[in-house]
Amino acid sequence: MQEGALKVAAALPTLNILYSATDVQLEDAAATLRISEDFTVAVTGDAPAWLIVPLPDGVDRESVELRLDGHSQAPAGMLRIDGEQAASLLRAAAETHRRDGLLLHLGQPLLVVPLPGVREPARLRLALACRVPVEAADGLVRLRCPVPEVALACKPVGRMVVSGSVVSARPVRAVFSPTHTCRVVSENPRRATFRYVADHVAETIPFDLLAVTDESEFGWRTLAYRPQGAAEGTFAIIGCPTGGDTQGQTAREVVLAMDVSGSMRGEKLEQARAAIEYCLGQLDSADAFNIVAFSDRVTTFAEAPVGADAETIARARVFIDGLQPEGRTNIDDALAACVRGAADTARPRVVIFLTDGTPTAGDRNPTSILAHVEKANTASARIFVVGIGHDINTYLLDQIALATDGGSEYVAPDGAVDEQVADLYARLAHPVLLGATADFRGMPVTDVVPGKIGDVYRGSLVVLAGRYAGACTGVLHIAGHRGDASRELQIPIELPATTGSDMAFVAPLWASRRVGECLEQMRLEGSDAALDEVVGLSRRYGIVTEYTTAIDAADAPSLSDAEVASQAREQLRRARNVNSGKWAVMQSVNDKGLKNKVAVNSAENGFMDAQGEKKEASSVKQINGSAFYQKDGAWLEADDGVERAQRSVKRYSPEYFRLVEESEDFSRAAALDGEVILNHGNEQIRVH
Repeated sequence: MQEGALKVAAALPTLNILYSATDVQLEDAAATLRISEDFTVAVTGDAPAWLIVPLPDGVDRESVELRLDGHSQAPAGMLRIDGEQAASLLRAAAETHRRDGLLLHLGQPLLVVPLPGVREPARLRLALACRVPVEAADGLVRLRCPVPEVALACKPVGRMVVSGSVVSARPVRAVFSPTHTCRVVSENPRRATFRYVADHVAETIPFDLLAVTDESEFGWRTLAYRPQGAAEGTFAIIGCPTGGDTQGQTAREVVLAMDVSGSMRGEKLEQARAAIEYCLGQLDSADAFNIVAFSDRVTTFAEAPVGADAETIARARVFIDGLQPEGRTNIDDALAACVRGAADTARPRVVIFLTDGTPTAGDRNPTSILAHVEKANTASARIFVVGIGHDINTYLLDQIALATDGGSEYVAPDGAVDEQVADLYARLAHPVLLGATADFRGMPVTDVVPGKIGDVYRGSLVVLAGRYAGACTGVLHIAGHRGDASRELQIPIELPATTGSDMAFVAPLWASRRVGECLEQMRLEGSDAALDEVVGLSRRYGIVTEYTTAIDAADAPSLSDAEVASQAREQLRRARNVNSGKWAVMQSVNDKGLKNKVAVNSAENGFMDAQGEKKEASSVKQINGSAFYQKDGAWLEADDGVERAQRSVKRYSPEYFRLVEESEDFSRAAALDGEVILNHGNEQIRVH
């Protein structure tokens, strides 16, 4: 095959992948994949060109169907190869075209598809369908989905979509991708859907999908990563209550607060009306509710929350329709009206607070407003703030949310307020555990995030992540209440001495969440006590934030931690002076993005700048749970504190190919362009 491999490798055309869609139907122990790609191809000369189509590991050979350009039959002359034949072709193609990303498919079967008679310009569509087994252990399902092969592409993939469903005979709990940020919807207790969309994809990594199927309410699972020789490991304990359990819906008091100041005039006010009306339509007969409208003065629908019967809701709609925008914004008095009254544990109070402004009437001092709401909150209300536009004080709104165990989120000036409020209300509709706290009971864990779990609602992904010093077992106790009843969950935990690299994503997942929590704390408390930790974690895992942009500079590997911290401290000082406006909103958005991070990859490594523009890392790559930096034309892996022997390996030598086939981690790092200096076991290897 060696001679044939060289001929095929030399005849691989350059592709321009316009659109790639992968549909995944995962059901219990198997998955059906349907892949469609539109691409243009340029072929010169009389010799036929070839496409290489890698097939997933473990693919059911009898299920494979490939069609080209809408034909009903497989292309004539298509070959299916595996083993050494496939490996020989990939090695030859990688060396011929200097595209080492192809080597990530070593060990996989290949389809080799001829393109006879295709001449420039030509646009083709490839359709592939197959069935693959699913890796599953103790209810944790893991599937690796194919993605566009950009190793032979002449430009970024125009659009990439991966979507599908997870169906199981047991309830489907957590569903997420540690590699790509997906939107996940739990359609019913035994079915969830997911979707990922990205444009202009310059580099691709395998799309990994994890799902937990479990009869227990949360489906808790512990994911851990501790490589050989590491002083510490990292862990993530993940749970997600998706419903289908015996407990019914908890009655609530729902207070809907609506800014009707002059700045809300026009489309914003109409969207706010629609949002409030939607919430009224979702109330349960056991709920109570009130409406608070505020500008210079505060007007309430009722003196206190009232029953949600049809007649009262009809009167509330009339009240909303009669509201007119005028005056300034009295946030202090509005909050007082929202939280007054007695606490009722059987019917906890939730406040949805819509505003597009900063305090311009009544008390306008954020510190005193916060103190007032904490003192006045006799109803123990959770306040969920929806800030509209950029003329808002995020320092005040974020503080209010944190102080009341609520939340804050922001709608862009051209965003859909009604849709965002509807999504928020749906998330809050089914509380599962309120005031939740975690106790590891003496287990050797540190730096756990979040510091407080707070309230858990149906369908919300709960992630407790941290570090651990040594192998151990124990029981995590999570305590809270639901209605009048106290609850305590006991979760067995096992943290291993060493793990494989398949869970390497756990380390940067924890680090990102830790950095986000530290940044939010420093922003809101006016302190830089955690800055050194932020710098250390950012450098170790390549986390580029608006404060640590120095690690993405050309000279980053040459900078000391003190130099990076000095630049970060100055940027943090400037940011703290801005509590309202676009930059303030972006600071809050960035912190929340890190605090809720699930997927870690180079393409999603960045932040929103002061102008609201996305800034992506350019000189940092996140690979295998580590960071690589450009230095003197080479990619250098971040120092992890382990002393290693050093040696060099020439690219495409027998030793290079041996290392690539032996380790996916090595192969993924070596696929970076140019010279690469990477950590591999007890060696630091220079690939040149």
